[in-house]
Amino acid sequence: MSEQKVVFKSVKKKQYVEYSSEKTTFKLHYEYGDDAILALITVPEDADWEHDTQTKVSEKQRIIEFIAEEILSMQAPNGEYQITDCYIKIYRD
Repeated sequence: MSEQKVVFKSVKKKQYVEYSSEKTTFKLHYEYGDDAILALITVPEDADWEHDTQTKVSEKQRIIEFIAEEILSMQAPNGEYQITDCYIKIYRD
């Protein structure tokens, strides 16, 4: 398996989570939540996934889970995440 990395980036007042591997690099927009939700990360729907990420839809779940777990380890080690069709929701500790 290739080395994967997740970093936070900010470009012209827009926040992104950047995922990179040996195969691809792509950005997912995120916004800060309030109360229980720390962050809400937008995930491309299946129809747009391959175009937006240059990876196969069959790899989507694995990549999204990796991103969610990396964000938890960096930002909310005791928090939780929820994956929906369009979002990764990161909940505070």
